[in-house]
Amino acid sequence: IVQLLIDQIEFANVILLNKIDLLLSGDKESSIEHIKAVLQKLNPKATIIVPDKPKFEEFDAGKIINTELFDMDEAQESAGW
Repeated sequence: IVQLLIDQIEFANVILLNKIDLLLSGDKESSIEHIKAVLQKLNPKATIIVPDKPKFEEFDAGKIINTELFDMDEAQESAGW
């Protein structure tokens, strides 16, 4: 399962961080930055989105739907393709 999760992160065009409202408030910003840094190392081209509000309240779905970021030629050259 771990490899599947890593493959999905490496192949993603957009990564949406979910459940960040469950992080401890005192360490929240530090934890988010650490998570983003790990994701950025696994996939430097991905757009990483951190919602402002929990449970996607007032979240603009346009940030993740029809982004036109997928490139079939690039995907086919990927090692995991």
